[in-house]
Amino acid sequence: TFTDFVVVDDDLGDVKTLKVASTPTDPSIAIAGGLAALAEYGVDPGAVSFFSHGTTVATNALLEGKGARVGLLVTRGFRGVYDVMDQTRGAGRSVYDLNFTKPALLSPGQWTGEIDERIDASGHVLVSLDEEQARRAIQHLLAEGVDVIAVCFLFSFLNPRHEQRVGELVRELAPKLHVSLSCEVLPRIREYFRLSTTVVNAFVQPIMASYLSRIAAGLSDQGMASPRRYVMQSSGGVNSFRGAAARPVTSILSGPAAGAIATARISEAAGFGYAIGFDMGGTSADIVIIVDGRPAETTEGKISGRDLAVPMLDIHTLSAGGGTLAYVDQVGVLQVGPQSAGAEPGPACYARGGTRPTVTDANVVLGLLPSDTQLGGHLPLRADLASKAVEEHVAQPLGIGVDEAAEAILRIVNARMEAGVRRVSTERGHDLRDFILVAFGGAGPLHAAALCRDLGIPRFMVPTYPGLASALGLLLSDVTRDFVRSRISPLTAEAKSEMEQIFAEMEREAGLVMEAEGYQDWKRERWIELRYAGQGYELPVPCESGEDVETLRVRFDDFHEKRFGHRASDANVEVVSYRLTARVLVIPPSVVRQRPVSPAVPVTNVKVHIPEVGKLTSVPVYTRHELTSGQIVTGPTILIQDDTTTVLYPGQRAACDASGNLIVEVEANV
Repeated sequence: TFTDFVVVDDDLGDVKTLKVASTPTDPSIAIAGGLAALAEYGVDPGAVSFFSHGTTVATNALLEGKGARVGLLVTRGFRGVYDVMDQTRGAGRSVYDLNFTKPALLSPGQWTGEIDERIDASGHVLVSLDEEQARRAIQHLLAEGVDVIAVCFLFSFLNPRHEQRVGELVRELAPKLHVSLSCEVLPRIREYFRLSTTVVNAFVQPIMASYLSRIAAGLSDQGMASPRRYVMQSSGGVNSFRGAAARPVTSILSGPAAGAIATARISEAAGFGYAIGFDMGGTSADIVIIVDGRPAETTEGKISGRDLAVPMLDIHTLSAGGGTLAYVDQVGVLQVGPQSAGAEPGPACYARGGTRPTVTDANVVLGLLPSDTQLGGHLPLRADLASKAVEEHVAQPLGIGVDEAAEAILRIVNARMEAGVRRVSTERGHDLRDFILVAFGGAGPLHAAALCRDLGIPRFMVPTYPGLASALGLLLSDVTRDFVRSRISPLTAEAKSEMEQIFAEMEREAGLVMEAEGYQDWKRERWIELRYAGQGYELPVPCESGEDVETLRVRFDDFHEKRFGHRASDANVEVVSYRLTARVLVIPPSVVRQRPVSPAVPVTNVKVHIPEVGKLTSVPVYTRHELTSGQIVTGPTILIQDDTTTVLYPGQRAACDASGNLIVEVEANV
């Protein structure tokens, strides 16, 4: 809905924020407009030394199926790997769906070519690459009009020679065509996941490369000369424009990852190592768990039915945002989502042409989002239009009152978000009483009070800039590059020398990459993926240089027991893959807002219908940033600021800490 900007002056500690309307047809237009607006506020583009961007361009291309035309080259006899996928339907409703259909292939059969070549499971060449056949296959794909060619040969992660040669042939025949080689995108075991990830990379590559090129040109046109321009990756670190354009698959969860990093950094700085990040924006809610100051991570995920096997933060996303539409279906049941009003026209209360009710409209009807609030500091809300939309599309079809209909909308969307929180916490063995909920995004603080009350979470936090926390997370993220290499072998004393050799090779590769980007001083993080012999999955375990295998074995047993509740100390353990993260530490900017010296007083009182309380209640409204450090405000009350609105339910108590974060203590079962 909005494109958010956070600018930090490292010398003065000054912070400037801005929200501008997004431009879905070309997001780079909103970025250019926002930078121009910031220049009017005194931000000199030429003085900017660090630019970081979180984007949903690759995500949207994948979700909407509007990517490139992908040609695919595979080892002869293995073209069915992509069709068969992982031979499962996934989980949930699809298991019982008699009409279940797999997602359409991003590279259909007529654009798939088989090449005579074969590498064995030890990396040795069994059948040499037939280069003439490869040339003919490439020329056929070019004649078909493909925009990019993906190459995924069997066991290329052990010996990339054949894939690399085909890449050279593509560049000879079509120098401007994009190429995605699986040995470069994902050199790890499991043929289908490597193939799927490589095809997704190819599908979004031309779009992402063009988009980043437009942004780079716009930055230069506005006088921003610094070469340090980055894109957020799904793993929680930032990558250079060039690196992100070459491997856009690593940025599929770019936006939510920035919010997760913000959650981890902000909660840890406030003294909370265990947190639940709750980012509710205009179209979705993203939920992540933070344990010991680190966001949960995974190496496999699924986006819109597409399997990805790249390092990513384990973020659970729901179609539950402020713009999520509410409607009564054909059998008379109230539904909320997954459709969204989006940035255009947006909720009915925006007065931009929207006529269908959304979650935001329900909040306006109940008074939880006061109608005299201006979103982003400049967008007024129309309570009459919100009420009309809820009445016409929900209240009348159900034969209930407008307030009752609005309350029903919120109960449904809150229940869905509660299930999302449980999925990343209690369903994984965590006790929510140990956590703090960090609520941000434009709509997160509106719903945090209800979620914590119903889930039994003892407290929640609203950061200083909740509506721009994801943008702030971009400035709190380290520069990282991830490297992976699969080598299956028993974890024995004899494996130590091979382990050190592989890590040494990966560190040399990482050194070349980091040096090319201008970094001499970077931190190495080693991980080794282990499994009990016979298992079909593995767990990443941190691995220090020179560490003995006995220590790694015990650490793996501990990790396995913590994750799955049991260990098999007598079973053999196998090494599956080696991972290396090259990290350049970013010094977090100081973004502490100067606190007022006089206690805040209510600016007004409003009539609010608090769900489940059942009556209109007059509650005070405070300007959130006028609260002094230590001043306690007790609910029911509403705290307003430019980028969000925070609601406190009866019995909940809020106070600002020294950094300006709002800490709310929740009483259970109020």
